Amino acid sequence: MPKISQTSAFKLCEDGTCDDPKEGAADAIECKKSDKCKGAGCYCQLFHRDKNAKADDPWDVMPVDGANEAKKKPEFTYTCLCVSPILPSGYTLCDVPLCKLSDSQAPGDAPEVECTGDCADPCKCTLFRLHTKPKKPEKKAAATWEFVAKAGKKVKREGGYYYRCFCTK
Repeated sequence: MPKISQTSAFKLCEDGTCDDPKEGAADAIECKKSDKCKGAGCYCQLFHRDKNAKADDPWDVMPVDGANEAKKKPEFTYTCLCVSPILPSGYTLCDVPLCKLSDSQAPGDAPEVECTGDCADPCKCTLFRLHTKPKKPEKKAAATWEFVAKAGKKVKREGGYYYRCFCTK
């Protein structure tokens, strides 16, 4: 079983697997939705680690954009893992966990992000963020998802955070 470094933010879904990452245009890389990723709240998430890493070294979450893509870098290897996010108390993840993240940027303004996707009732699309660049390795394991906004509210992106929309109730 693979290891991940953000153990306070994700749990591996033991009954599920994901296909290998797919390469797209302009050096993009992504994890496709998979029926093999099973379990309530489970989905395929992109992870990366140094290409010279040992086989038992942990994987780090790879932030993706609203199209679920990331820019591929030659110094990393990538994998898709079937995971479920560990959300803050007060938020219950729905069986179908993901909804749409939208990025926008007006000329001269900072990039903004918002949740625009739909979730099955009674679930609502909710924006969360995860700190991805802690200074100390042990802080990476303690990184947790933070509530940012309800659907339809634009917020400015802050550096060092990964933003994701989840269906919650």
